Amino acid sequence: MAIFVPPRRARATSTPLAGLPRRQHMLLALALSLVAAAVMRLPVLGLPLERDEGAYAYVARIWLQGGLPYRDVFDHKPPLIYLLYMPALLVGDPGPVAIRLWNSILFVLQLPLLYAIGRKLWDQTGALLAVVMYAIIGSTFSLQALVLNTEQALVLPALIGLFALVHAVESERLRWAFLYGLALGLVSLIKPTAVPFLVPLVLLGRAPGLPGRIRRLLVAGSGLLLPFIPVVALWGWAGALDELGFALITYNRLYAAQTLGRWSIGEILQIFALISPLLICAIGGGALGGFREIRRRQRLVVALWTLGFLAAALAGLRAYVHYYYPALHGLVLLAVGVVTTLHQPVGEPAPARSRLAQAAAVALLLLVLLLPSVSNSMRQFRKSPIDLAQALYGPEGRDYFAATEQVAAYIRAHTQPGDRIYVWGSEPAIYLLSERQASSRYIYTYPLELVPDAEIELLRELRDNPPAVVVSYRGALPAAIESQATARGLRRATTIGGFDVWVLPRAAAR
Repeated sequence: MAIFVPPRRARATSTPLAGLPRRQHMLLALALSLVAAAVMRLPVLGLPLERDEGAYAYVARIWLQGGLPYRDVFDHKPPLIYLLYMPALLVGDPGPVAIRLWNSILFVLQLPLLYAIGRKLWDQTGALLAVVMYAIIGSTFSLQALVLNTEQALVLPALIGLFALVHAVESERLRWAFLYGLALGLVSLIKPTAVPFLVPLVLLGRAPGLPGRIRRLLVAGSGLLLPFIPVVALWGWAGALDELGFALITYNRLYAAQTLGRWSIGEILQIFALISPLLICAIGGGALGGFREIRRRQRLVVALWTLGFLAAALAGLRAYVHYYYPALHGLVLLAVGVVTTLHQPVGEPAPARSRLAQAAAVALLLLVLLLPSVSNSMRQFRKSPIDLAQALYGPEGRDYFAATEQVAAYIRAHTQPGDRIYVWGSEPAIYLLSERQASSRYIYTYPLELVPDAEIELLRELRDNPPAVVVSYRGALPAAIESQATARGLRRATTIGGFDVWVLPRAAAR
């Protein structure tokens, strides 16, 4: 019987994974990535909610109860972030664990998209490597992977957009341009800062001449505008377009002007240091892109896409690590190119010593890329929620974020479900966790510095909806609010973490 012996070069370039059917290969990639993500994420599900998360969750709850964001409760983020929080509020207690689990479900939904994009850019092995690397790096504790901020929330629609974009590079079908625009529209309704950098990339898609490219841009623009139609219709029907426009445009302009003076190159360099091995490797992967061959152009658009998110993070003017989270998937996809290129043999089969050296080089590179993430997350095992908050946010996390659950428990024990409360501070999580409604639509203090007459409106709302409990930062309750509280008989009953809690004497005795 004749035995087929593959040519020497074929034997050299084959890998154990190359013979797997495509579906089995994808399932293997997803299984490995799920295990990696679970190991990184499960031990830190108790991380307390931070300020933005508390605001998003509380606004989502008010919306579920029939209120309307911006009109009935003030915040300045686009409305899709509140919709994304709703599933976590509908199942079980509306606390950190539910939100962390929902964050992880959204993360898992990203993995098949990342695999599909990796297949377009590289090969099966590259796609598997990209998914596993992203499951680890994208679950890094110090990169705030478990936090469901707008930057983490926008990655899922962003990956849908990138999936459409790499298909648009190889296909003239306008549906890919439309899907790309639609995905960017959804991203805009979570956090729009990167969208102006990303929209022009549709011009790199395959199209017959300049008219074809312009047509693609117009189709993408129509897709981008589509998600805004129900938003405008809903707030217009409620007669609240002015509130919508003020929160999303006027207030954000004022907020950006205030932020301008807080730009710190030193702090931003510290953030880049956290991702420097991945960033350097991604630069090498980006160099494998080009204009002529389709796959090289697909790599080029991924590189430009990633630059768009990095530029948006820098334009945010604040050194917040979560601003850079949306760039991680692009950095991983590009870095994979360097790893797979290093793994591929060149020319005739090399001797065993050379193959061993090549495998060692690949393993060392992966160790440099992944060990910081694994080590950082492993150090958080068996930490209490207070210790987790301090590890991620410093003393502020210990004194304020972690203390919100204790404050909320005290409020539940000393009030009735229908009572209103007021928090002078920036921890809306207290409203959420105590399951009590705020006496004012201003659920944190930032707008009081920027919105004309906001403080007058606040005092009027506190008079019309007197709170049964007032919470403030320790020793920081303004005289006007303290005067109202003491006139109603409220007294400072206890201090929890960094908070003073004011209640009626009879309630404090419960």
